[in-house]
Amino acid sequence: MAARALRVRWVAGTRWVVLAGLVLPWAAGVIGPARAQRSLVDEPTLHALAARGEPTRIAQAIAKGVPVDVRDQDGRTPLHLAAKEAHLFAVMMLIAKGANVNARDHDRRTPLHVAAGGDPKLDGERYQIVKLLMAKGADRAARDAQDNRPVDYATRPEIRKVLEP
Repeated sequence: MAARALRVRWVAGTRWVVLAGLVLPWAAGVIGPARAQRSLVDEPTLHALAARGEPTRIAQAIAKGVPVDVRDQDGRTPLHLAAKEAHLFAVMMLIAKGANVNARDHDRRTPLHVAAGGDPKLDGERYQIVKLLMAKGADRAARDAQDNRPVDYATRPEIRKVLEP
C-alpha cells in the first residue's frame, strides 16, 4: 500500500491512521516503520472484537485509546456489531466504557434496531441486549432510513412486547 493512501489523525493526543475507512492506531513510532504496516493489518479492530464478542480485549483496546464510538465504512459503531451478533458481554462492556446507545449508522439504524431482529437461535441474548439498551436510554421510537422503528424488526413476541410504546 502506498504511503499516500494512509491519512493520519490525532484523536485525544494519540496518533491514528485512517485505512480503508477504518480508524486504526499508528504503530510506527512504537515498533518502527518497517513493522508498522504489518501491525496495522494484524491487530484486530474494535469492530472485529465486538463482532467476535471479546469483552476483555475490547476493554484493553479502549484503555489503549481506541475511541469507543469509532465508525466503520457503514457508519456502524462497535456497539452496533456486538448487538447484531448478540454478544451480551461485549455490549455490556461497550456501554460501561461509554458507548452511545443511540448512535446511528448510515441507514440511520441504532443498536436497538439491529438487536431487535436477527438469528432466532440467539433470541435469549437478543432479548437481554434489548432490555439492557432500553435501560440505558435507547430510543424505542427511533426511525431508520426506511421509517422503521426497532419494534418493526422484532421477530419474537417477547422482544416486540418490550419494544412497544
